Amino acid sequence: MNGQESPVLEEGYSHPLSHSPPPLAEPCFPRLRELHLSDCTFLTDDAIVALAPNVPRLEALSLSFCCALTDVAVEAVCGNCRYLKKLDLSFCGSAVSDASLYQLARFDSLEPGKHSLEELEIRGCVRVTERGVRQVLNGCMSLKKLNVSSCSGIGTGDLSAPQQQQSSTSVSNGQSDQGDDVPMAGAPQDNYGQTTLSSETCANTNTNGGGSNGSWASLSNTQSSDLTRKMNALKKGKEWALAQQRPGLQIIV
Repeated sequence: MNGQESPVLEEGYSHPLSHSPPPLAEPCFPRLRELHLSDCTFLTDDAIVALAPNVPRLEALSLSFCCALTDVAVEAVCGNCRYLKKLDLSFCGSAVSDASLYQLARFDSLEPGKHSLEELEIRGCVRVTERGVRQVLNGCMSLKKLNVSSCSGIGTGDLSAPQQQQSSTSVSNGQSDQGDDVPMAGAPQDNYGQTTLSSETCANTNTNGGGSNGSWASLSNTQSSDLTRKMNALKKGKEWALAQQRPGLQIIV
């Protein structure tokens, strides 16, 4: 009115989301300090975006096993719940990534003393890597507890590209990515491109110890090698995480 904007609408919303609804003059739950929404499978980002501005004094929030959420939900919480101290995002599947951890670290560093996160649970968040964890450790200086157990993405930087591994496995199975049969090397084909094996060829294959037994052995060795690399990467990630502990900070792997 009279060419002036209402200061009530601006106060406390210095980082509004572009897709968030207009903030209310008075929050619906101004005294709420703790909220548990665990196992709400169908809870969406829209619900969190609408809820976050209405719980400005929230200090503890649990969203574990809310697999329908994305990084947008975490951004909404960071932008509105400035006094948050405990956040549980465990086993949200692919909903939580390094982008979520960037948001937590950024808001913590911009407004120290208000949004001072002390406990963060991201168990089983498979998209989280050591890059996101490093951001949290550098930005959230008040952090006292960090649980990164079952985060299989931490320490995978030295592994081969997943697409290359999948491609080699498909060929070992005798199938291409499209599911078409892959002809055996050197095997004769008929006029329709189908592989034909003569009795002599089969006899030579069995005599040389090849055949299906050899293929299964090769596939088993490949899978065993992949599993070994993944286990080594997981061990490496745990060792790296434990090495980041500092006085007053407990890291659970």
